Amino acid sequence: MEFATNYIVSFLKSNKLKPFNNSYIHTFERVFPVGEANSHFEVLSLGGKRIRSYKYGKDFFEDFKGLYKEGQIYGSLQYVSRIDQNIYNEIILTDLYNYNNIEELDNYFLSKNVKCVISPSFSEDLAFSSGIYDDNLKINDKGLIKIIINPKIFSEIIRYSQNGYKIRIGANKKLEEIKFKNVYGIMPGKNKLIKPLLIVSYYDFFIRLSEVPITTYEQNITPSIILELINSIKNQRAKTPDRTIIFVFLSGHLLNYNLDNVFSNLPSGDILIIDGIGLSDSFSITQTQKQNGFTNNVIDILKEHSFYITSRNIKQDSEFPYTIISCENTTLSPQIISRSGKFLLSLIKDECYNLGYIAANFRLIRNIKKFFNAYSIPISIILLIYTVFVLFKPKKIIDK
Repeated sequence: MEFATNYIVSFLKSNKLKPFNNSYIHTFERVFPVGEANSHFEVLSLGGKRIRSYKYGKDFFEDFKGLYKEGQIYGSLQYVSRIDQNIYNEIILTDLYNYNNIEELDNYFLSKNVKCVISPSFSEDLAFSSGIYDDNLKINDKGLIKIIINPKIFSEIIRYSQNGYKIRIGANKKLEEIKFKNVYGIMPGKNKLIKPLLIVSYYDFFIRLSEVPITTYEQNITPSIILELINSIKNQRAKTPDRTIIFVFLSGHLLNYNLDNVFSNLPSGDILIIDGIGLSDSFSITQTQKQNGFTNNVIDILKEHSFYITSRNIKQDSEFPYTIISCENTTLSPQIISRSGKFLLSLIKDECYNLGYIAANFRLIRNIKKFFNAYSIPISIILLIYTVFVLFKPKKIIDK
């Protein structure tokens, strides 16, 4: 991340983009799980033979909520279904977390000399269930090795515990204070009264799960296209955009999911979050209610460049106006990269150039202007025919 951050900043400086609030880099710190090795979860026979091995990220994941700590453990498993049940094992399986305060239950299990707790996730999305994105993650001096499992395999694990099988668990992610860096660059527009356009992309997939394969080009292709977009715009040095453009490069992919770290101090404007471009020819769209006009324009220009919109979701509960375009799959090709760049250039041209103040701030007027520009020839022909008809229309002779 450090190398990528420095590269982006040097690129923005070389293209004479200005810093935001006197700095290109804005940092935020979060407690975050890090580790060099994936965790493991295995079921073993009494003789030590491996019976079942579960897939990290799909079948199980660390549970970071409450009093979590990393560690390794091996032994028998006890199923605990009641809070008043006699606990005699260091490793327990329980679904009591669905009905009780997490930290209180953690402290209760610690008082019973429990070392490891396995519990079912409330959904199949183990990462979101784990608390990995929560702002209130804490580093604890004491705690439990805590694993959540896919709810589909909960009864399977119970059967293993009842038949005397042993388990081997490694929770290899340690909670540490991590510094993340967002990078901002401003391309000033001529008219400061027009709200800016924000182009936002991710340059650091720090928390991508290990079971989701990610190659170098997937990490690099979207920010690379954005950087090339900046280069293309700056090469048109004779023409300054009417509207200010702010480019935002985010670190900690999905840690900015609620967008508070990004937009709380930014000026108001149209915000386009690009969660993958150049990787696919189909996109899903997520937008806030206030972004209907801008989102419609994004969709129209995507379709003009032969991209497909698979779904559109309108969020009602966000205070920030934004539009997110997310790639649906990975079918990378030079043609898709080229079309992606042309789409962004077309969008910048339409949203930031040849704008009067009224047309820029009132999208209805801009759409009317675009309509007349697009159909100027047929409209001119119709007006000419009408004018000729009016001028040369035979006059009626009224007999007196």
